[in-house]
Amino acid sequence: MRKLYLVRHGKSSWEIPGLSDQARSLTSQGRKRTERIAAFLLNRGVSPGLIVCSHAKRAFETAVILARCLNYPRHEILIESKVYNGTGDKLYELILALPDHHDSVMIVGHNPGITQLANSFLHQKADVLPTSSLVGVSFDASTWGEVPLAHRQVLFVIDPKSLNNP
Repeated sequence: MRKLYLVRHGKSSWEIPGLSDQARSLTSQGRKRTERIAAFLLNRGVSPGLIVCSHAKRAFETAVILARCLNYPRHEILIESKVYNGTGDKLYELILALPDHHDSVMIVGHNPGITQLANSFLHQKADVLPTSSLVGVSFDASTWGEVPLAHRQVLFVIDPKSLNNP
């Protein structure tokens, strides 16, 4: 069994003129919403074996919040630059190449790629996953390479606005 958790980074700031897109950090609202998502995961006993995120500051900050709340070692977060501008297809390729000794993986990324990837698993497609949204999918597969042909089950599609305050 493989479990995949897709997270769109938290809400980020546009307040500093001239700041590169990759250097934008989370807003306080982005941090709070990500903490709500982390609490949701913690309450369900989710413990990813690997967290992968883009090199953009807001994605890394999102991954750090999730890691802290889920007792995942910060220094083991895998920064993968392909996640930054990755299309759904490119992110799917990344999944197929994941190390098989990790049966539970979380990817923290950006739109439109993260929504495109999520939609490849969802029956009811999302127009856009809002910031800090979470999609969980399980696959009846013994390797990540078997995912395309595996039976899958959507575990949840969560928008942090829909969760009650902790």
